[in-house]
Amino acid sequence: MARDDTVTMKDIAREAKVSASAVSLALRGSPRISELTRTRISEIAERMGYRPNPLVSALMQSRRRPHQEQGFLTGAYLSFEEMAPVLREESIYAEFERGAMAEAARQGIRLEKFKVDSEMPLSRIGQILHARGIRGIVVSPLPPELEEIEWDWAGVSAIAIGPTLRKPALHRVMSDHYSNMESLLKACATWGYRRPGLCLETLSDERIGGQWEACFLRQQTENPLFEKVPLMKYADLSDSYLLHWIRDERPDVVICSSPWRILSIFEKADIRLPEDVGLASVSAARPDGDLSGIVEDGFSAGAQSVSQLLRMVYANEVGLPENPLKILLPGRVYRGRTTR
Repeated sequence: MARDDTVTMKDIAREAKVSASAVSLALRGSPRISELTRTRISEIAERMGYRPNPLVSALMQSRRRPHQEQGFLTGAYLSFEEMAPVLREESIYAEFERGAMAEAARQGIRLEKFKVDSEMPLSRIGQILHARGIRGIVVSPLPPELEEIEWDWAGVSAIAIGPTLRKPALHRVMSDHYSNMESLLKACATWGYRRPGLCLETLSDERIGGQWEACFLRQQTENPLFEKVPLMKYADLSDSYLLHWIRDERPDVVICSSPWRILSIFEKADIRLPEDVGLASVSAARPDGDLSGIVEDGFSAGAQSVSQLLRMVYANEVGLPENPLKILLPGRVYRGRTTR
């Protein structure tokens, strides 16, 4: 029978009507399991096409030899910072990597960074990972021009950080964007704002499934404190477009995803923050910075990606998941100097 990378010890345990730990012991030939039961479980595993995951074997061997040198398992961290300057400039992307590397070190594995660029394209990196037998992969956020990674994912355990990888659909760790928008709007109401306006880059909201816009529209309807301000969506923000919207719709606080272009326009137009209008970002605020808004926990997202990757390795979850999961991490509201 052809081997099936998707068969796990839990599947065998259900078929054999024993625990997953009993299956693990039986397949290792442990004397703690009777010979008759070991034989029966081995036959079921063979019939189902089970193939032991070499990463799991390496992990378990190291756990049993804690004093030996670590680094028994190498995973890959795919970085796209060379393809887009924004991925180098915004600190959240560095936090993703820092969290992933810290969790890998804590777990006793080596997470090797692979930078994707014109000289080292994804196709070449895929060949290298295959040749080296690296079967655990963390995919960091992709640049705007890239949405798909065309690889053979069979035999690979992989997880993505953020929503930017459209294809294939992997398990992913990402910010809870809907909840973050809701928290920020509630904070704005507490700070005395009554006419929040959403200035949103179309691509940014599309990449998260329209969650920011959906939450904003719902809060405009359900929160009796808020007056309705028409949304402003743009592909390329011009000075005149933003300033006309500010003049015509009179928002008392502008909520946005990417604040840097807006800050530049406000500065040139002598619009004072927060005296003339407030500004809050739903994703780009930083602790102890001037900008108000949501502080996303990039470090935890990176750490969670590695933690979940190891869970997949232990469970022998390889290939593309049938039901991709999203682990949503809430941010926290930060009140800086751009709101009153």
